[in-house]
Amino acid sequence: MTGAEPVEPGQLLLSPVQAAKRLGIGRSTLYQLLADEQLESVHIGARRLVPVDGLERYVERLRRGETDTVTADGTLGRFAAVPGPSRRRQGGPSQPTLPLST
Repeated sequence: MTGAEPVEPGQLLLSPVQAAKRLGIGRSTLYQLLADEQLESVHIGARRLVPVDGLERYVERLRRGETDTVTADGTLGRFAAVPGPSRRRQGGPSQPTLPLST
């Protein structure tokens, strides 16, 4: 990610680009974590910002093998992470399947 905004020491809130860079993931992956409510964010005006301590809590949950979802009332719903099929992006072309030869 070139041109990312620098993070100031003691900064409490990060832009999505800064948060993605800190986690070592892409911006679209970060937005998916936000959409899935795996990572918390706050709105100030039109800006969506990610609290630094929210990133730290997310990483701790990953280490414990848990996935937390922030509910509408601000509480956390806790689910054990279960390996499953990987997610595919919606709307894109799918891989054609080939018939098995007999």
